[in-house]
Amino acid sequence: MIIVVNVDTTLDEGFTNYVVDASSNDVIMTLPEITGEGTEFTITRNDMSNNTVTIVPFGSQTIDNQVSYNLSINNALTVIA
Repeated sequence: MIIVVNVDTTLDEGFTNYVVDASSNDVIMTLPEITGEGTEFTITRNDMSNNTVTIVPFGSQTIDNQVSYNLSINNALTVIA
C-alpha cells in the first residue's frame, strides 16, 4: 500500500511506501525507532515546489551518520535497516 501525505508525518512500520506532496508547505517525515534489521521505507517526493521535505530519524539515530536528510524535487529515498 502507498500512503500519500502532505503534512508532517511519523512513518508507521505497517506501511513501507510513502509519497510526499510538499506543494503547499514544508513536510517533515519522522522515522520510527528502528531496533533491528529488516525495516525498510521508501519515501518519494512528487512535487516541483521550493518547499522542503526533510526526513529525520528517531531520537539520536542517524541516516548515514546525518541527523536529517533533505529530499530533493522528484527524488526518492529508501531507508533500510
